[in-house]
Amino acid sequence: MIFNKPEKLPKKITPCPIAEAIVELRFDSKGPSEALIGIVYERFKDKYPDFSSLPITRLPSDLINSQLNLQFAPYYKFKNDDFIFQLGPKCFSIVCPKDYNGWGSYLNEINWVFEQINDLNIVEKPLSLGVRYINFFERQDVFEHIKIDLALSGNSLIKNVNTLQTEFDYENFHCAMRITNNSLYDGVTKGSSIDIDLISDQNLSASNYENIIVAAHAMEKKCFFGILKDEFLQQLNPEY
Repeated sequence: MIFNKPEKLPKKITPCPIAEAIVELRFDSKGPSEALIGIVYERFKDKYPDFSSLPITRLPSDLINSQLNLQFAPYYKFKNDDFIFQLGPKCFSIVCPKDYNGWGSYLNEINWVFEQINDLNIVEKPLSLGVRYINFFERQDVFEHIKIDLALSGNSLIKNVNTLQTEFDYENFHCAMRITNNSLYDGVTKGSSIDIDLISDQNLSASNYENIIVAAHAMEKKCFFGILKDEFLQQLNPEY
């Protein structure tokens, strides 16, 4: 898969379409899950004072263990004014849920979280590391603004309700991309979304997490801006 990216990638577009950004590490833990939350809670409670259990904690363990998607789900949520930290027996994530303040601010928080987790020594074996960005365009049909040929039996499907989901290997990452023009933001506002998740499961270690995250972020920008039509990008007031 090759994307023809613009000659220069914008540092910022306005209004910012980022609805949510997530960095997630999946892993095998060194200890029992019951002990994991206690250790992490003590380290995170001051910086992330808003703590809650997620609904999955009320499910039977047999059901969770039988469903692969549940095995890597977070159980607990720590929240402050800017970020959310989520923790499960086999995963943790740092979420920027709204009011994205730029990659520099987000990366600083990511690094702080990884430093704490590394210091607590709870990861036995890292399994995968992902960087995911969900972009939302209010009251727009994004299929009219991306470089895509969408037709069925010679008939264009543009202006219909469409969802495109695809996965492919892109350089050193596995990319899962989902584009739809039938999204809801905050359960109310209608529009389109471009969801890009870049995942690495190779050469993972505490010494190179940051390098992989930075590379995945750069690759995500290349994917995102590479599929936008030039005229649409200009409407987004790019700053270089």
